[in-house]
Amino acid sequence: MNLAQLRAFTAVVEHGGFSRGAAELGISQPAVSHAVGALEREIGQRLLDRGRSAVTLTPIGRVIIEHARAATRAVEKVEAAASMAGAEVAGELRVGGMASTNLAVLPDLARRFRRRHPRAGLCVFEGSDEEVVEWVDQGVVDIGCVVDGAGQVDGPVLAKDEFVAIMNEDHPLADQRYLTLTDLAGDPFIATTSGCDPIVRLAHRQAGLPFRPAHRVGQVTTLLTMVRAGLGVSMIPSLLLSPAGPSDGLVAVPMLPSISRTVRIGSRVGVQKHPVAEAFLQLVEEQGPVIANRQGDRVAETADLALTS
Repeated sequence: MNLAQLRAFTAVVEHGGFSRGAAELGISQPAVSHAVGALEREIGQRLLDRGRSAVTLTPIGRVIIEHARAATRAVEKVEAAASMAGAEVAGELRVGGMASTNLAVLPDLARRFRRRHPRAGLCVFEGSDEEVVEWVDQGVVDIGCVVDGAGQVDGPVLAKDEFVAIMNEDHPLADQRYLTLTDLAGDPFIATTSGCDPIVRLAHRQAGLPFRPAHRVGQVTTLLTMVRAGLGVSMIPSLLLSPAGPSDGLVAVPMLPSISRTVRIGSRVGVQKHPVAEAFLQLVEEQGPVIANRQGDRVAETADLALTS
């Protein structure tokens, strides 16, 4: 077997098909199919089940993919290290983040990183807190944004923020300076499975309150649309708030006591970092943590709630 075969196999798995894998590698689909087929023949077992609309890993494929990822990433690290020796950072960096970091923090960092290292590429993955932790552990991404308590990574603090209550601007509590979880208990609660649920659930448990959401949605955009329609209240990280802009029918109110969150960015503990990852984390260190909604600050009622999928 060779590196081209492993790269083709990995691309097909990570991008969900032969066509998308070929597009990612910049080669033809027949070439990718041939490489994967040759790998299967050398191993002597089928690695992928080829469906009409998708490909899935066979049991042996699930084992092989981890080794294939490790092999391809090792070669990329060698290439990047050689580039670093020439005082120029090059190679692709895969970053995992959740909706709030991908909206409020990573775009500006990505722009600055590309200006500083024009030969370095950046590919951002978005998932829930649990998904990002899993991606870091499995090597799907080089570095990931992980909430303290949800997982552990070796890297600096990327952001600190607090959860705020979100409600329709006509809600009776919309003019309050602060709100408690007890204040919200009388309304239908809209929960999101996009990553905030564990922190919100823990806050209710610590307050001695039951957590019984009336609705569960997968996207923050859906949650905000439902809150705007008056179907309930919710809580979101303040990184999703923009401090300027006209009212869009929603009001954000700080919680008392505050429900804070710290997000770190880094690689799996004990794993040697990709040289491009080292360069990106250095930029994060230089910038310092992004602080949103410090304790005691009032979130303006006219705050524009940024929507993200």
